[in-house]
Amino acid sequence: MRYLIIAGILLFGCANAQQSDQSVRAAIDAQNIKYEQGYLLRDVDMVLGVHTQDATVYPPNRIQAKGQSGIRQMIEGDLAFANPYILDLETISLEVHGDTAIEVGRYKAKLGLFDGTVINDEGNTIVIWKKQTDGRWLYDKDIFNSTVPLE
Repeated sequence: MRYLIIAGILLFGCANAQQSDQSVRAAIDAQNIKYEQGYLLRDVDMVLGVHTQDATVYPPNRIQAKGQSGIRQMIEGDLAFANPYILDLETISLEVHGDTAIEVGRYKAKLGLFDGTVINDEGNTIVIWKKQTDGRWLYDKDIFNSTVPLE
């Protein structure tokens, strides 16, 4: 009987952990959609709102953007050279460790330059998410790199 109780506790704990991971995944998926929509709608504050106050973004071929002001400048620069700016983010795996989550993913981007040129890019992403005291999950560290060969 004691073994049945222990097995039940373990199974219940695993089920709760899985449920918790599923709710984190849903929250992160919603934030990624907000990020995509922010670029599509050219809404700097929407994109910025998905980042922690101390976040760092490591874009390819550029220096890192740190904190809200640095990330704002990066986003404004991105939007200054492309319209539309269409992103598609895909989560490959997500590990949840308490108030931290590690997302490994892929992105596709379609950038319409103002001269009519269209750039299609795709690549890999790693995002470290931090759960905030209000329950929101936000980007804390974001690194992405293109898998498209340089021309």
